[in-house]
Formats: sequence, structure tokens, C-alpha cells
Amino acid sequence: MRKLAPTIIVAVLLVATATAFAVTERLKLEDSPVLKTRITKLFSPKHGEARIRFQLRREEDIQLDVTDDKGTIVRHSVGAGIFSPALHQFAWDGRNDAGRIVPDGVYHVQLNLEDEGRTEKEENKARIYATEAALARLEDLADEDWVRDDTLNRVRAMFNFRNQRFRSRFDPESDGEIENRSLDYQRLLRELLAAERNAVFDLRRERRIDDVVMRRVIRDLDLEEARLDG
Repeated sequence: MRKLAPTIIVAVLLVATATAFAVTERLKLEDSPVLKTRITKLFSPKHGEARIRFQLRREEDIQLDVTDDKGTIVRHSVGAGIFSPALHQFAWDGRNDAGRIVPDGVYHVQLNLEDEGRTEKEENKARIYATEAALARLEDLADEDWVRDDTLNRVRAMFNFRNQRFRSRFDPESDGEIENRSLDYQRLLRELLAAERNAVFDLRRERRIDDVVMRRVIRDLDLEEARLDG
């Protein structure tokens, strides 16, 4: 029994300091920017360190942090900077930013790809610029004979709301109300578009329209739904 005690103590220590990792990837798509992820699942800071390895599909500006099970970052920038499209390896010694060994528990690796944040911001800026150009053009056309007052007001309100929505994404004090209103509106329209599609399919099943008509109408409905995004 005495001979087994040291092994049991070590085993308990390893289990107690078990560290599970989850890499947060930018997109869960086929062309994910992060490949071949391998992370040490279990380790004790007194007997080694956790190895974190992954391959980048393209050059990325990354920051690799370690969080506790509540999502609080305990160690910033285990890896940070611009890295080439290659296999990269990092190590975490089980210590926090203050250099102290973290308590026993479950920890996660959080991989932030900074380029995605910049791309999203640039996209929103482009959308703001585009909506403001549309509003300016709308005012240029306001006095045209073929522009009706009710249509002018409706379109102006729509583009003003769109502009406010994109601008709210840059407002740290935004409560998300504008974005939620837009998402609810999109959900409603998608429900209506689904009803239209089902009606067209019913007409085809009943042989009241042919395939050509069905495809044309469904194509237009698909385009209308695609325009809801953004």
C-alpha cells in the first residue's frame, strides 16, 4: 500500500489540475482559418506545461489568451502578433498574469483572430457610407414628378433606419434595440417568404403552373430573402 501511495497522489494531482481547452475559431465553416488543432488536455504546472498547436490557413493577426471556466482571462497573450500560414506552437505554464500558478480547475484557450474584427468594422463603415449616398440621392430625386410623396417618406424612413442600425454597432452604449428590431423584421419577412414559397410549390403540385414559372417565382423570392441579410 505504501508503494502505491505516491502514484495515487500524483494521479489525484493530475486530475485535480486537469485543464481542458477549447479554441474559439472565427467561423465554423469548411474554410476555417484554423486547422489541425492539438492541445494538451491534462497537465500539472509542477510537471510540465500545456502545449497549444494549430495551423493557420492564411496570415492572421492573433491573440491567444487563457480563461477560467467562467470566461475570465487569467493569462493574456500566450501568443500574439501576426503569424504566417503555417503550423504554430505555443505553451502555457499554468500561471496567471501575475506569475502565480492558477488554482486547480478547468481552463480554456481563447483564440481571437483580430482581422475578423477589422473586417466587420470596415464592412459596417461601407454600409453606412452606402446608405448615406442613397439618402443623398433620394433628396436629389425628391422633386421629380415620378417620385410620390408617400413613396419618398417610406423609402427615406427605411434608409434612415438602416443607417441608424449600422451606426449603432459602433456605439458602446447601444442597448441593441435597433438591431433587435431589425432582426424581428427580418424574421417576419422570412416567415412570409416561406409562405409564398409553399404556395408556389402547391400550385406546381396541382399542375396549375409549370416548372418554368415555378423556378422564376422561387428565384425572385430567394433574391428577396438574400437582400434581408446585412
